[in-house]
Amino acid sequence: MIEKINNTNILISYKIHNLFQLSYKKEADILKVKKFPPLSRGVDDILNSKNYFFAYFLKDDFLGIIELDDSKNIHIQSLVVHPDFFRKGIASQLIDFVIIKHKKRTFTVETALGNYPAIKLYKSYGFRELNTYDAEFNIRKIRLIL
Repeated sequence: MIEKINNTNILISYKIHNLFQLSYKKEADILKVKKFPPLSRGVDDILNSKNYFFAYFLKDDFLGIIELDDSKNIHIQSLVVHPDFFRKGIASQLIDFVIIKHKKRTFTVETALGNYPAIKLYKSYGFRELNTYDAEFNIRKIRLIL
């Protein structure tokens, strides 16, 4: 089940933070980097975020979260899945959910150029490369648009 979650609730923010830490640690391992900016994001950053968060639930556990910046376009700020549930279709269900919910909107997303599973997933939805650039800590990123 997918529902909007309230990141301004301290308990929810801790749950979001925990899942971010688990998932982004795996991404940092994939990229072979020691310093990975998403891992430095704290609970207070999540609590104070103006973005929207949707969670994929199993009972009361968050197995996946998608974070959206809904300004002019819909920017997928974060998409994480609990590592124990990688390749179970959770990320796809979250993407499906937001695309259907925000019909006729332009979507953008950024990820590390070395995050091949994420790039493959986004391209399977028709996202196409907009540009690449160098980010912090020598991480090359790709920006995609749909």
